[in-house]
Amino acid sequence: MLFEKIREYFAVLKAQQTILRDMQIRVQDIQDRVYDDLDKNTDAQIRVHDIQDRVYDVLWQQKTSNHQREMMFWEIYKLPGEQLLDTKLRFFHTIPSATGNERKSQLLLATLLKEICQLCEQNELPYWLDFGTLIGAIRHSGFIPWDDDIDIGMMRGDADKLAQLLQQGKNAERYQFRKVFFNQSENGIIQVFQIRYREAPFGTVIPSVDVFFYDYCNRCDADSWKCFQQEKQELVDESELHARTQVPFVFDKQINQECAEIVDKYYQRLKEELQYQDSDAKYIIFGIDNIHYLNYQDEHIFPKEYIFPLKKLEFEGHQYFVPNRYMDYIMPMYGDIFSLPSDMLSHKHIEMKASDEELLNRMYDKVL
Repeated sequence: MLFEKIREYFAVLKAQQTILRDMQIRVQDIQDRVYDDLDKNTDAQIRVHDIQDRVYDVLWQQKTSNHQREMMFWEIYKLPGEQLLDTKLRFFHTIPSATGNERKSQLLLATLLKEICQLCEQNELPYWLDFGTLIGAIRHSGFIPWDDDIDIGMMRGDADKLAQLLQQGKNAERYQFRKVFFNQSENGIIQVFQIRYREAPFGTVIPSVDVFFYDYCNRCDADSWKCFQQEKQELVDESELHARTQVPFVFDKQINQECAEIVDKYYQRLKEELQYQDSDAKYIIFGIDNIHYLNYQDEHIFPKEYIFPLKKLEFEGHQYFVPNRYMDYIMPMYGDIFSLPSDMLSHKHIEMKASDEELLNRMYDKVL
């Protein structure tokens, strides 16, 4: 009964968020069209600004109303004498796990994560749970129930060493990985490092562990992130001219070499401008060759102490490394991770074909 009420609440909240988002889009569209027509008409501009101010006042009231509803929800859910953070943790820990094929896929992926992380630890290669996987560890002690992938972060040199290990002996027999370049509209040419079981070929919906690259650097002043964003934008612009790589996941060696040269050009620029280091430095920065949207609000460059020394949190019954100051690390990216999640009812898992479902069940029986 409680979960039915929670779901009803989320449905109302999601509908309001959709309305709010649509209103913002319409306001921006109207504003753009009006300004296109103005042509130095001062009086018209004043009237437009007045209308805009009143519309944004309505939008602000809507946001305030949503915030008030959320606070009311937590007060209702809170037990006598309970701290608010404990209330939120209790709520997230009681959200049911995924079921059916989605849960099988998660458990298969969790087993792959455990094996890859054991390989890293045996060879003293630092890693940490990243992005949604890190939120899952903090908030759920496992997968976010509506999530279906795993992300880990590694320093660039350590990721390269992991790639070498995956090509040796029994590792090469059990796992497959791809570390290739492809062209994506928002990010330009990016490098992809994904790890799977050998039996699950790329192109199926069987999930993989995604590895993201990080670099050491010695600059973190006001202009550092602006410099990173500028180089990233130039990389995106040059990628658009590189028409040969417009099809994702091209495995042609010559094309990959061309892509590598383009990315390396911008990497070398940043290496000089932000004083990149091959090993320990004062700061850590997100790799320019990662998937990285230019409209991220946070500056993804931070003191080394945010990451190291690593500590451990539970994820699906096992302990994994996470950033040292994981809340300081994750909150700028996602905001309050303990607020009611807007994607709880909207996240859609990939629909499986009969062949994918058969492969999933076969691998689930074999691995688990």
